[in-house]
Amino acid sequence: MAEAVRIAVSNPGCGVTVHAGEWAGVTDVATAECETLANIRTAVELGVDRLGHGLQMGGNKKLLQAVREAGIHVECNPFGNMRLLDRLQDHPIREFIAAGLAVSLNCDNTLFSGTTVHHHDGGPTRQTAFMVHTLGMDWDTLLGITLASIDAGFNRTVDKEALKCRVREEYMDCVPKGT
Repeated sequence: MAEAVRIAVSNPGCGVTVHAGEWAGVTDVATAECETLANIRTAVELGVDRLGHGLQMGGNKKLLQAVREAGIHVECNPFGNMRLLDRLQDHPIREFIAAGLAVSLNCDNTLFSGTTVHHHDGGPTRQTAFMVHTLGMDWDTLLGITLASIDAGFNRTVDKEALKCRVREEYMDCVPKGT
């Protein structure tokens, strides 16, 4: 798929997301490393805009740095990654943020993720509650995630700065006072 990604990346009007990071334990015979990590390295080399999941990057400081330096946005799917995690709290989103990656919260397809609807209900409200109550994220971090999501959007007709201004204003009205 590298050639198809190369072509897409070379088109200035085309935003490119590569889905990676969900297949634990699959090893690339040529490199003796997790195949997903090799795929993420290839995505960095090809210059994609966004990376879907990236779950297997957790603990790999060199790869996290490469993704950050390349300016690649990571679409995190904690609820969609349930089959690979012992607990939702094990998702590396906090590590990604600490490493300076631009991340967003996303949902995933239950058919592909192998999770049940009960465990997978990762809509925006539930994911936000999880980030605050279970992972202990503060509201400013969540605002940063939302603003990073806007920056990573592919819709070229949206005034991103105006949208981010509106989000900041609404945020001030919605966030519990004193947090």
